[in-house]
Formats: sequence, C-alpha cells, structure tokens
Amino acid sequence: MAEKPLVFLVHGMGAHPPGWSAAFVKILRKASKSYAFFQERHLADLIEFHEVCYDQIFRNTLANWEENSRRILQLAAPMDREMVEKALGWMEGLAEEQDNFVWSHVADVALWKLAPYLKKMVKTEVATQITGRIHERLAASPVKDVSCAVIAHSLGTSVTSETLMDLARGSWTEGEQGFDPRFFRFECLHMIANVARILETPAYPVYPGPVRPGPAGEANSYCRHYYNYRHDLDPFTRVRTFRPDWDERSYHDKNVSHIHALNVHGMEHYALNPLVHISILRSLCGYRCISGAEERDALAGFTQIKGISKARIEELRAHARQAQEALGEAPDVIDILKGVALYFRGMGGERP
Repeated sequence: MAEKPLVFLVHGMGAHPPGWSAAFVKILRKASKSYAFFQERHLADLIEFHEVCYDQIFRNTLANWEENSRRILQLAAPMDREMVEKALGWMEGLAEEQDNFVWSHVADVALWKLAPYLKKMVKTEVATQITGRIHERLAASPVKDVSCAVIAHSLGTSVTSETLMDLARGSWTEGEQGFDPRFFRFECLHMIANVARILETPAYPVYPGPVRPGPAGEANSYCRHYYNYRHDLDPFTRVRTFRPDWDERSYHDKNVSHIHALNVHGMEHYALNPLVHISILRSLCGYRCISGAEERDALAGFTQIKGISKARIEELRAHARQAQEALGEAPDVIDILKGVALYFRGMGGERP
C-alpha cells in the first residue's frame, strides 16, 4: 500500500489555538463522502493532515502590546520609521474599540508587515514544524520518500510562500542538500484566499521566486502543481490579484462566487465549493478518485447562495466594496490594515 501523503495545514490571520484545523478537515471529510471512491474509504486512512501553528507568537506579543509596540518602532529601519509610527498610531485607535475579533486580525497582519524580528520567528517556527515532520516520515519510510503538500489560507499563504523560499534557498539546512529544490519538492501547494501578492516584499518576489510549479529537478521550482483560490467578494484576492504567467498544465487558478456565510474569506467557506474540494482531493488521492461525471454533477448541483438573506448579501457586498476601496490598487501597510478592519467589522464575529 502506498504511503499516505503528508499535508501541512497553515492557518491565516486571527486567533488559531491548537486544533484549529479540525473544522476544515471535517468539511473535506464530509465532502469526500459524496464521491464513490470515498464511500468505503476514510480520509484519515488516505491522508496525514499535519496542523501547523504560529499563532502563539503573535498572541504573546499582543498580550503586552504597549511594550512590544515600542520595540517594533525602535527596531524599524530608519527609512521605515515614519510609516511604522503612523501604522502603530492607527492601531492604537483601533485597540480602543475593544473588538478583539477585528483587533486580532488587523494585529496579525501588522506584526507580519511591521516587525521583521517577529516575522523571522514565525518563519522559523513554521519551517521547524514542516521539516521536523518530514524528517520523521522519511526516517520511518522503507523507501525513504514521502509525498508532501501544503494547504495554506489567507495570511498563511504569505507565511508559507516566504518560508518555503527560505527552505529552497537553504536558509534552514546549511551544510546539507536538505530541501534544495533539485532534490526535494512538494507535490502540490493549495493557496486559499491567496494574499502572497498583496503582502509581497522585494526580498521575496512571488512570481520569479522558487515557490512555483515546474518539472522535477528544476532549481527554481519547488512544487509539481500550484493551486490558487479566490472569491468574487473576497477583497483580499481582488487587489494585486495573483496572476502569474506560469504553465497552465501545472498552475491551476480557481475562482468561486458562492455565499453560504458572511465571511466568504474563510478557509472552511472556500472548501464547501466542489471547485475547491475536488481539486484538493484529486491532488492528494489521485485524479481518478472523482470521475468527470461526478465532478459535473457536483458543480451543477451545488447551491451558490445558501442560508443568507438578500439584505445580508447586500451588506456583505458593501463591506467588501469598502474594504477593496480602502486597499486601493497599490496598498501600503496602513491601507492593508484599514481594509482588514473594514471587512471584518461586518462579519458579525465569524472567524476566517
């Protein structure tokens, strides 16, 4: 029997305590039962899902925000200090609203963008969790090989992109071949609500960097397939939209528009759509696990709008439009933070 693929789940912005991925896996498991291949097979017997958490780094920083905000400003590069000071000042005003849900989402993005030392801690933690589990699986494998994949969401797409770039460049594996793309690669990357472009930095260019699909052995290609998912009403995927000119045989762009909850940015909400979960299941269990006829039936029978009134949908459209306008075409840090705040204020406490 073939070894189970190892799939890393990387969360997005906001509070994500241990066990956060259970809801997402549950949706995949439930969706799989709609297809004949999975009727007598359990997803847990076919795939190893490995949860990746970096949330505690942000939570620890926010627990003592006054002291840590000063540290962020002190450690900012001189050329960035004025912008960082403005962003931190804007965040102080947001903190006074005492909306922990909105605050946690805005703060995570701010810390990722404004605090290089925290960003390095996050990437080190994520790289350690990923490489540690891969080494464990390789050590236990009789053939010394394991198929690996990543499913990342929201802020996690940027975290994943930069972390894998560091792995590909040898930042964590000095003195050994380790995770050099010529000798190791991921089978597939699934980027849900991909914000890698909107959070892109010069040191980690998204399109020309190594986190891209390509043939085995290529030094500038770190995966066989790359899946990008975006939603018509998700403002964070509509600004600086991810549109590489990669080979369509290995790059798969999936656009959805269903509304089953106010928070269309949510990882679980994306997974409800057959266009999303069929792509994930096929990439992990083989293309033939879901037939073409089953795919057509699933897409045709999927209810695009469910459980949301017309009035609430109009509110959602308004919040999404306001957030996208706040982001603009080339958003800076403050634009991004304002866009996040505007969008999640209208979610009524729904977690992404």
